[in-house]
Amino acid sequence: MNVLPTKENKTLVIEPTQEILCSNEVSVVLSKNTLDALEELGDVLKGIRKRMIFEGYEIVGGSIRKVVPKM
Repeated sequence: MNVLPTKENKTLVIEPTQEILCSNEVSVVLSKNTLDALEELGDVLKGIRKRMIFEGYEIVGGSIRKVVPKM
């Protein structure tokens, strides 16, 4: 059986409220609330990044590591 029964199919259906057509593609316009939330998230992540750098951590290749001084 290749199809999930309807009761197990928890696919979220999102119906866009506004659409922009660009070369046969549909893009959803983000609301003001969404943009504000993304900006707030960016500010939080920026603070976390600054603190990590201050405490001697760095992100290399998607991994976090402590900077060890070379002797």
